[in-house]
Order: sequence, then C-alpha cells, then structure tokens
Amino acid sequence: MQCEVHAFQKTLGKKWTILILEELNSIGHMGFGELLMKVRGITTKILAQRLSDLEKEGIIDKSMVQESPLRVKYAITEKGRELVSIFVRIKEWAVRHSVVKHGISSNCNSCPYKRGDDTCRLF
Repeated sequence: MQCEVHAFQKTLGKKWTILILEELNSIGHMGFGELLMKVRGITTKILAQRLSDLEKEGIIDKSMVQESPLRVKYAITEKGRELVSIFVRIKEWAVRHSVVKHGISSNCNSCPYKRGDDTCRLF
C-alpha cells in the first residue's frame, strides 16, 4: 500500500502540474492547444502526460466538444477546486513568510511562474 502523501507528490509534484491547474482554474475550461500556448515552455508530450495523470486522479475532466472537427476540452473538477484552494493558502503563507526576508533571493529569471512584473502568477 502506498502512503497518501507519496501518492499526492507522485502526481502533483511533477513539473508543470501546478501551472496547468492554475490555467484551468483561472479560465474554467480550455482545449489542448490553448493550454499548450498558455503554459510556456511545456512540450506536447509532457502536457498530454500531465493532463492524463490529472484526469486519472479526478482533478480535471476531459470532454468532447461536438464541433467539426471534434475538439477536447479540459476543466477543473470540484476535487480540483478543493486542491486549488489549498494552493492558494500555501501561496498566501509563502507571501507572508517570504524567503526574501531570510536572505534567500526569489528573483529567478527562469521561473515558469513569474509574470513580466516579477510577481508570481499562480492563483
């Protein structure tokens, strides 16, 4: 039997997962191509893997849009929204207890979460 924390980390600890959730949470639902454009730097292969993992865990939902051509839309589920609320609280905690106050720089030019104004774009 696998520890719940290890199982949580196995899916949500992977690079890009939190960014994907943030995008789906902010917009509501998106197609694969839209997500690929929004999550800068992610490859098609990795996006497909992360979406599959999140769908298996019930964190996102995949549905077919009856258009021509057929399209797939991804949306965050209630379980996913509950998870996002935890991430919001973690971000609030991190802001209150900023590592910058302790001499560790948070200025990272390669950070995928950074906006153009150097603020965190998550949640």
